[in-house]
Amino acid sequence: MKNEIHSLLFNILLVLITSSLICVLLAIKPYLKPYQGSSSILFFNDIASNEFIFNNKLRSLSQEEYILELKEQTIILAKGLKVKFSYLNKATIIFIINIIIFFLIILTSGVK
Repeated sequence: MKNEIHSLLFNILLVLITSSLICVLLAIKPYLKPYQGSSSILFFNDIASNEFIFNNKLRSLSQEEYILELKEQTIILAKGLKVKFSYLNKATIIFIINIIIFFLIILTSGVK
């Protein structure tokens, strides 16, 4: 009976460790979604792809247009970070559960 419980806890531990790792990997995955409206001048992937076009477009913007671009990019980045931190929060909770189960296995196995 004791071995069956340890085996079950160990299997749960493996599933939770895998889930935690998947959440961390999803959180560190780059957020590459561009703005869904008109193309944004400040989208980092577009800037990296063509610095010349970025410089020309940036020079042609008025101060009001530039502020609007900053606002749009702030919203996009905030949405991306919200998703990333949600994954990190899940990974942290799962990891804490992993630690509890791990100590339960150690405490009930009779290891001294």
